[in-house]
Amino acid sequence: MNNWHPHQEMLVEYSAGNLPNAQSLCVSVHMHYCTECKLAYDKLLVLGSRLWEEGPPVKVSNNCRHQLMSLLDDGEEPDTNKPTPSSKVEHKERICCAGGDTGRGEIGGGEIIRNAVPYKLNDLQQGQIHTESCQVPKPLQTWVKDGWTSLNWQFCMPVLSVAPLADFQGYRVALHKIKAGGQVVAHTHRGTEVTVVLKGSFSDQYGHYKEGDFLCRDASHGHAPTASQDMDCICLTALEAPVKLTSWWGRVLNPFLR
Repeated sequence: MNNWHPHQEMLVEYSAGNLPNAQSLCVSVHMHYCTECKLAYDKLLVLGSRLWEEGPPVKVSNNCRHQLMSLLDDGEEPDTNKPTPSSKVEHKERICCAGGDTGRGEIGGGEIIRNAVPYKLNDLQQGQIHTESCQVPKPLQTWVKDGWTSLNWQFCMPVLSVAPLADFQGYRVALHKIKAGGQVVAHTHRGTEVTVVLKGSFSDQYGHYKEGDFLCRDASHGHAPTASQDMDCICLTALEAPVKLTSWWGRVLNPFLR
């Protein structure tokens, strides 16, 4: 059972489709783990439907109806013989958040960074990737098809690696991996940072967070996350602006963060 959840207002905005796409993705991933929030979301959908049905009818102009019918008439049939962008290692496409678990469909577009595995896998590695793939939340399987280890993890600092996923609507979406027992340098935030723990756990001065837990931080929160000693911690993060390092040497690096 998860101890950290999106606040009620965020779930309401999510159910209404008003959250930024990056934050919607994080809520969807959290609900992969959290039956409590999934149940609350389902109730909000029912409530929204009833309010819509019971609301007064809205008069639509003839011009509006004409424009809608024109758009439907001008729709083109998809060309199944045309190559799809999925054959490229890096490409742009619509971001699809699996609606089977969350009731949501497509959530927006952005630049998606894919990285193919550049070597032949042996049987043991293939078995490990299959096991990891089953552990990847469905909304993330657009990017993480072959497990956590197949991603192109980039060095950030000795205890921290990052795997970029997408940049869209002013948010940078990425996976962060903290080495077991490692502590990330102390920092605060220039904008909103939403985090969902995917594997392992970490702690800061506000609490302890395990798989599925959901955190929302802003400029009022300063912390130095520390992974548990038993395993690496992998998190999904949607960052509105670069973090602001607060240590003495971090202040020197702040102008170079982006």
